Amino acid sequence: MIEPRGNTAKIEKLEANLELFSVLLQTKNLLDKQLESKIDKIKEVVKEINDCEEYEKKLKTHQESLEKKINMLVELQDKSIQGDFEAELFIEAVISGCFEPEDYWDIDDFDSEQDDDDQQDHGDDELENEEVISCL
Repeated sequence: MIEPRGNTAKIEKLEANLELFSVLLQTKNLLDKQLESKIDKIKEVVKEINDCEEYEKKLKTHQESLEKKINMLVELQDKSIQGDFEAELFIEAVISGCFEPEDYWDIDDFDSEQDDDDQQDHGDDELENEEVISCL
């Protein structure tokens, strides 16, 4: 059977459109992959930024803790200069790593809570001094 000329032209046009559609679809798929890759890179950068912010918070907390300890050591040093032998011993214990500066005030707080009698407090001080000295 002989095809009319109009149908052949339409078929050729449809084939050309199909080929163009195929190229466009391949281009779209390629662009989708590139976009996905860029999104993954952005996610990695965002994660790194979040990690840096978290690390910065930890550093700030650590810095504040160190500043507090330095202030406590300065206060202990002032007490030592004023002749407080316990403070001097405690500074040595902190330097040797046996205690943290805030432990000095924990011990003092413990003493102030036990005001039963002066001899008891003096006995506690001797025990604490022995603990500090034994760590040196």
